[in-house]
Amino acid sequence: MQKIKLITFDVNGVLLVSKPFTQRFAYEYELSEQVVVQQFKQAYQQYLANQKPGLYRYWKEFLDKHSIVLSEEAFLDYWFNNETLNTQLVACITALKRNGFMVVALSNNFKEAMTIYTQSFPQLAAVFDQTFYSWQTGFVKPDEEAFTHMLKTMDVSPDSCIFFDDAITNVQAAKRLGINAYLYTSYAVVQQALNEHSIELYAL
Repeated sequence: MQKIKLITFDVNGVLLVSKPFTQRFAYEYELSEQVVVQQFKQAYQQYLANQKPGLYRYWKEFLDKHSIVLSEEAFLDYWFNNETLNTQLVACITALKRNGFMVVALSNNFKEAMTIYTQSFPQLAAVFDQTFYSWQTGFVKPDEEAFTHMLKTMDVSPDSCIFFDDAITNVQAAKRLGINAYLYTSYAVVQQALNEHSIELYAL
């Protein structure tokens, strides 16, 4: 078994926990979740393709169409200010780093989200050795490039990396590259994965 050097975490749904935005938004404004998910995907692709600041601009037409009155500030606050920090994972990451492992974030995320998160969760920026956010790299999970870019930058092989994500498509994509990938559903998954690779966290 290859020695583990790098441990990678998704952010939303793993380190930051909340009910998915599409579920909350659909319920709040009495819309079909399928319609909101479709808009989310479309807006996200436009955001990445144009590389222009202002996530709100890609939602404004949708909001107007459904007679939803939200300012840009209110919209972003509704979306990104509902997360709770997973303090158990923060403690785990701190212990991993103390024991000599590199720990990074690999996340599909928006610049606007990270601005809010930096204010709400100042420890988020400090907890990782490096972050790979899609709005910075231009690579989106589950595309292969998102993973290979991270591996190349960190100078590690796929089999020396552990990856946790709450989306099965991302986990499957990572596994196809030879990464030790796990579907995150609770902290117990992290404990089990670390045990499988004989990684002990004496500080926890």
